[in-house]
Amino acid sequence: MVLDTTVIGETPDAPYGLTNLIIRNYSQVDPNTGVATYNSDPATFGLQNVPFGTLTLFGQGNDKLFGTNRGTASLQSGSGTISITGGEGRFRGATGILDLFQTITSNPDPTGLTAPIISPATISGSFLVPKTVPEPKTVPMLVGIGVIQAGLVLKRHRRATTV
Repeated sequence: MVLDTTVIGETPDAPYGLTNLIIRNYSQVDPNTGVATYNSDPATFGLQNVPFGTLTLFGQGNDKLFGTNRGTASLQSGSGTISITGGEGRFRGATGILDLFQTITSNPDPTGLTAPIISPATISGSFLVPKTVPEPKTVPMLVGIGVIQAGLVLKRHRRATTV
């Protein structure tokens, strides 16, 4: 059985003010080991014609990071990889890799269906944001080139008439 899973997380002190996390992915538990495998890509589990999962890190403003994730989790811990595939605000065009590690605190209902599973997580890694280069203004550039050309033509013309 493959589950369509939503994970919601928050922390008051995340870097860049990205204090909230929402993940929608797919997961499947191995009945022999109890280990859950999760992935944003539904094809990992043989699913077709279903939307790709999402991962969003965000805060108060319009700054957001988008990505995908994959990994495993047991009753004690979990680990995975987050691939940053874009962003908004200061993070437009971001790319990178983050590592996720979590320690899972069990509750009376380990399925998380009646009470949330508390799972403090550490996310570490890096991402790059392309530096935007402003487009040159073509009109002022053309006017500047035109003035320089006109000056050179006038200078040549004066020399021709004074000789």
